[in-house]
Amino acid sequence: MALNPGFRLGPYEIQSPLGAGGMGEVYKARDTRLDRVVAIKVLPGHVAADPQLRERFEREAKAISSLNHPHICALFDVGSQEGIDFLVMEYLDGETLAERLARERLPLDVALPIATQMADALDKAHRAGIVHRDLKPGNIMLTRAGAKLLDFGLAKAGAPLGAIAGASALPTTPASLTAHGTILGTIQYMAPEQLEGVEADRRTDIFAFGAVLYEMLTGRKAFDGKSQASVIAAIMHSDPTPLSTLQPILPVALERAVHACLAKDPDDRWQSARDLLRELQWIAEHGAHASTSAPSGRQTSRRLVVVAWGVAVVMTAAAAVAATLLLLRPTTPGPVTRFVVQMPPTHDLFTGGGAAPALSADGTTLVYVGTSTTGGRSLYRRRLDQLDAIAVQGPDAGVREPTLSPDGQWLAFYSDAGSVQRVQKVSLAGGPVTTVTEAGGRGMVWQDDRTLVMSSETDTGRQLFRVSAGGGTPTAVTSAGAAPRVSYLYPHMVPDSTVLAFTVWSGSLDSARVAVRSLDSGEERVLVDGTNPRLLPTGHLLYVRQNAIWAVPFDAGRLQTVGEPRRVVENVQVNSGGMALFAVSGNGMLAYVPGAAGTQRRLAWVDRQGRETSIDAPQRAYDSARLSPDGTKVVLDINDGRNSDIWIWDDARSALGRLTADPAEDQFPEWTPDGRRIVFTSARSGSMSLFWQPADGTGDAEVLVDDPSARQLYSFAPDRTRLVVAGIDGANLSVLTLGESRRTTRLLKAGTGPLDAAIAPNGSWIAYQSNESGRPEIYVSPFPSVNDSRSQVSRGGGLAPVWSRSGEELFYVAPDGGLLSVSVSTKPGFVAGEVKRVFADRYIMGGFGRRNYDVSPDGQRFLVIKESGSHIVVVQNWFEELKRLVPTK
Repeated sequence: MALNPGFRLGPYEIQSPLGAGGMGEVYKARDTRLDRVVAIKVLPGHVAADPQLRERFEREAKAISSLNHPHICALFDVGSQEGIDFLVMEYLDGETLAERLARERLPLDVALPIATQMADALDKAHRAGIVHRDLKPGNIMLTRAGAKLLDFGLAKAGAPLGAIAGASALPTTPASLTAHGTILGTIQYMAPEQLEGVEADRRTDIFAFGAVLYEMLTGRKAFDGKSQASVIAAIMHSDPTPLSTLQPILPVALERAVHACLAKDPDDRWQSARDLLRELQWIAEHGAHASTSAPSGRQTSRRLVVVAWGVAVVMTAAAAVAATLLLLRPTTPGPVTRFVVQMPPTHDLFTGGGAAPALSADGTTLVYVGTSTTGGRSLYRRRLDQLDAIAVQGPDAGVREPTLSPDGQWLAFYSDAGSVQRVQKVSLAGGPVTTVTEAGGRGMVWQDDRTLVMSSETDTGRQLFRVSAGGGTPTAVTSAGAAPRVSYLYPHMVPDSTVLAFTVWSGSLDSARVAVRSLDSGEERVLVDGTNPRLLPTGHLLYVRQNAIWAVPFDAGRLQTVGEPRRVVENVQVNSGGMALFAVSGNGMLAYVPGAAGTQRRLAWVDRQGRETSIDAPQRAYDSARLSPDGTKVVLDINDGRNSDIWIWDDARSALGRLTADPAEDQFPEWTPDGRRIVFTSARSGSMSLFWQPADGTGDAEVLVDDPSARQLYSFAPDRTRLVVAGIDGANLSVLTLGESRRTTRLLKAGTGPLDAAIAPNGSWIAYQSNESGRPEIYVSPFPSVNDSRSQVSRGGGLAPVWSRSGEELFYVAPDGGLLSVSVSTKPGFVAGEVKRVFADRYIMGGFGRRNYDVSPDGQRFLVIKESGSHIVVVQNWFEELKRLVPTK
């Protein structure tokens, strides 16, 4: 029977249940003698009545009590009272590795320390003659003090390491508990010998360790199937997909270490956890350069690190040169080859809006968007037979979405740096930047060497236009049709063909569809759910869904798919606007930015002098950062690759906690003025609606309003009863009034395109973003009686306004991504001062309806989101792999 709060087992007072399993129920309790929190594991009645199972329980107590290690859950006491047998263990505050992996794959810098701690703990247990036999993510607890191994309930006592070669069972261990043909453990982490029911030893734990480490690094189980039988078959006869296929950037030595753990024959595995531990420590010390065996002894000096770096550079250069020569050779395609393009010390890879890389048709040149370490965004060109990247555009140019002409001579791109958005081009041979047309959109492709197809804003949504690369007036390719606010984005076509593919966008990534259109007949068809299509000369249609590239055979003549789609590349970044960060050359090279959208993001403070201070929050896919009214907490939405949820960073406790966990998208959070609730947008009711929930997590989310015109909150009025909201497309602003009859009233229609808005601290003024002039600008009007007496604050464009808490300063994002400020006076009327730059473009500041920064209560610091350590994976001869994975005939 369950134990109720207040029930006492000796000096231990039950507080609450923690969980239950086949070998016991676990409770949180208080040790009344030492006034500390402990965990109580109670033996179930049906187990206590079985002598064999009871003996297992006693063996668990003996096993754990003999282990004193910082990464093994400590046993404090054992007891029996009124027929209840129990263990008293260390109480661990954290989450299991299984819970963490249900949300995300672990980055290398997180997975390696956990793996090292696990290996160290196993080494301690094995040297004491104890084999865990049920190592799995659910038995590993992640705490602030590190990883802790739990639940030795299936462990069996054995002779100390070395005392009996190849054996672990004491003579007193009943044969019935370890007999041939008995399977104990969790199948997906069991070694082949366990499945055969033969004797398990420490190498069995090493197999399970490898399966757990594989799952940490890839986000998928090493052995999986639709049934228990198929899982067993996979463990016995199949090898998991190589790490280098799923995560090409991982050190080669780490793949070798995992491969050795998962060997079918125990004699082919690591023979001790100690050897495995030393290998992992060496890999952690040498990082990305761990591509060879660990040296014997302790020779890891600075000199060796320098040598390893030099060898890595030479090998990378040699690989790049060799791969390029293979591409240029008119013979049978070479092998599929993967390598990583790391960013040099001079700049970082930009992965915000419009950051997809570009490849030349012959696969020799890669172009990407980078941000200088001193600020400013530029286009960088790197020939893959060279090591250096060259800046194509100078700093402070708000460039995005580069695309190379089929002949490789011209580079076209969007530019937001001037007073208007432009399509520009520059010759790769050198020369001035010229303007093709004044337009801005999402996505652009060369139809041939003389013509561009681009997405551009209209009164009814973004549509596709054709324009001469030499300049001129764009002509429409598509029309809006009957559906309002539907946009056509990210066009793509094979050069000189007549079939155009594009994304049909209705306001969110979930709504994105891939469509194709014949430029000859005008016939148009929606084909699949996804975004960022690519038509390939191999007869495939590529598109992106769920952070993966999918491929399906495509019949261009009939505008139809002619087979089943298959995932061909995992773990590709897709930003919130639906842009997938990948490119494919005409001759079969693939380049992509790995990771779920923004997984390389960190939180930081920046002061008015541009000095940055890191925030000790974990690296996650952060968006929509908002400071609490008292400045001590940050609410964000985090996308784990499957959906977005609301999280809160508590700066005082250095803790990141989840607020929502609904399978639907939860995003765009805002604090109420009293800091007690979080308002956010969610699709959990079937359509996008506004919800709110207590910020301390004590209550459930409730619908605030279900109104198509109020699906995203921008700002609260100081009186807490009025909110400025917009539809999910952000085209119109309304005031939502709370009370018995919640209602929305149109505030203004501020032109086309997404908006943003902020009410001044005194509640009398509103700053908002509007595209009505043809570009986004920041305006200030009286609130709530918005009328024609408005003032334009920005000059040359602006996004995402925020007031200082004093109301004497207004901040906004420049078109090039930097932060600007302007001093203001609101009495008796509104007067704006001189616009000044606070810092240059180095951060993910947001805009177009998603602001990613905030201002501290004293107005001296700025909360920002930054990218960290991004890189590009390049795959040579990828078409050969694609043809094997998705045959077209």
